[in-house]
Amino acid sequence: MRAWAWSWAPLVWFAGASAAWAGPEGLAALQEAPRPAGEVAWRPPPAVGAAPAADVTGSGAYVQPPGTVTVAPRTAHVVRRGPVEQRDEWILAQPRLTLPALSPDPVGKGQWRARVSANRGNDFGWTQTSPGELPAGGDRRFLIDGEHQTTEASVRYGLSSTVDLSARLPIHWRGAGFMDGIIDVVHEAFEWAGFLDNKRPDFINDLYRVEGRSDAFVPFSWTEDDGSGLGNVELAVHWAFAGTEPGACWTWATVGRVTLPTATGVYEVGGVDVGLQLLAARRLGAAFDLYLGVGGTWFSEEEIDGVLYEQLRGSGFVALEWRPASTWSLIATVHASSNLVTNIALYPTFQSYVDLAAKIDLSRCWQLELGFTENLEDQQSTTDIGVFVGIVGRF
Repeated sequence: MRAWAWSWAPLVWFAGASAAWAGPEGLAALQEAPRPAGEVAWRPPPAVGAAPAADVTGSGAYVQPPGTVTVAPRTAHVVRRGPVEQRDEWILAQPRLTLPALSPDPVGKGQWRARVSANRGNDFGWTQTSPGELPAGGDRRFLIDGEHQTTEASVRYGLSSTVDLSARLPIHWRGAGFMDGIIDVVHEAFEWAGFLDNKRPDFINDLYRVEGRSDAFVPFSWTEDDGSGLGNVELAVHWAFAGTEPGACWTWATVGRVTLPTATGVYEVGGVDVGLQLLAARRLGAAFDLYLGVGGTWFSEEEIDGVLYEQLRGSGFVALEWRPASTWSLIATVHASSNLVTNIALYPTFQSYVDLAAKIDLSRCWQLELGFTENLEDQQSTTDIGVFVGIVGRF
C-alpha cells in the first residue's frame, strides 16, 4: 500500500488536537515550566550587549546568568524531542534485533527516562506463480500473511552527562488479526490515487500464514507457530561523544546493543544479537532538527525454524523534526535496511519504511507519542501499515 495521498491527514489531526488540548494558558504554562537539570534545551542567542548563557549544571542544560537578557523568553525552553524509537516488526524480523531511529542527545546525569509503547501492524507479502489461493500445481515461493503486535517497556538512566545505560523488554504477538478488511476498504476508496493493493482481494482475509521454500525447494512454515511470548531482553550503552556543549552545530553519539536469550514460546531464539549505531543531529533554525543514523547488526544464531538470516545486516535512517509550537513536534523518519533472510526464494534484498509521528508534552515530565508506519519501495518484505502509541516519563 502507498500512503502518500493521505499520509498528511494524521499530521493535520495531531496538530489540531494538540493545539486545542494545550490552549493559550496550557501553552504558556508549559513554555515557562522549568526543565530538569541535565535536559538538553535550546535557547535563542542573547540580546546585543548581553552576556552569553552559562552552562552551570555541567550536563548541557542552559541557565540564564543573573542580570542578563535573552531574546523571546517565551521560546526559551523549546527542546528537540527526537524520532520515535520504532523497530522493524515485520513477522520475520520481529524475533531479531533491529535498530531504531533515535536522537544522539543524552538524558542527562542522574536522570531517568521510562517508556511504555505498543506497535500493531499488518504484514502481507508474497511471490508465487499467480496471485490468490494457490491452485493445484502452482509454485508458492513464499507467503507472509498476518498481523503482529509488540508491547514493550524500557528504562534509560544517565550515568554521566554523556553516557546512558538502558534496558528494554518486549512482549510479542503474531497471528491472524482483523485489519485485512479495513485495508481493503482504504485501497478501494483511494484507488483513483494509484494505491497498490498487492492483490489482497485475491486472498482470503484474516488468516495467518507464513510459509514458503528455498531455491533448492526446501520448505519452511511458521503457520502453526502463532501466539505470544516474551522477546529477548535488550541492553544498551549510549555515548554522546561530541557536540553536547552549548552552541554546538552537530551532536554525535554511538549506541551499542546486545540481546540476551530470554524469549519464550514461539519467539524463543538461542544465541545473542549485537548492534552498533552512529547517530548525529543538527539544529536547522529555531523550529527544525535533522537526525541521521547508520549501523548494523550481527546474529550469532543464523537459523530460526527453517529460516536462515543474513548474519551481518546494515541499516540507516534520516529524520526531520518540526516544532509548530513549544509543546509538540511532528517527525517524519525514513528507514532503510539490507537483506534480512538468505534462503527464501525470490525474497527482496532491501527494506524501507516511512514513519510519521507526533510527540506531545502532557506536562513537564510526561510525553505522548502517536504515529503510523508505511512501507515504501517493496511491498513483499515489509509491513503494509502499522500504528503505534507510547507514553514517556522523565524523572
